[in-house]
Amino acid sequence: MSLEKQISEHREREAFHAEREAFHRDRRAEHAAELEQLLKSFETLKASAEHAAKLAARLPQEPPPPSDDLPVGRKVPISQLVQKVIERKGPQEPFGPVDIAAEINQRYGPRLKRKKDYDPRQVSVVLRWMAKRGRVARTQKGRPWSGSQYVRVG
Repeated sequence: MSLEKQISEHREREAFHAEREAFHRDRRAEHAAELEQLLKSFETLKASAEHAAKLAARLPQEPPPPSDDLPVGRKVPISQLVQKVIERKGPQEPFGPVDIAAEINQRYGPRLKRKKDYDPRQVSVVLRWMAKRGRVARTQKGRPWSGSQYVRVG
């Protein structure tokens, strides 16, 4: 290859790379600006999340749950067990006979030494009695043993 041809070839390559350099410089500037914007947004979000976590940590702690002490050596009426479970519910927390029966069986089942678990129908009778006495309020009608929902009063 002649010297003139080599010079021409290198001039073309230099021009090409100068052109690409300008293109890449522009693209780099665009990406740098976008990165800076994203970093600002991320830092703002991170600061907000930290502030929210601090606010959430300031919430008062829940009081300890009521004692689960059951009388030793005597049979415990189902109404007493239902009352103990309802005491742990929030004032507007809905519950039904199925929920209460499951919680009684889970919390007290091993200590009650019953041959079978409490049935939602048994709990339903107690809840209806408590509703008539004004201790709980019925919020949703349904079958007595399923579908009915109650909330704690007071």
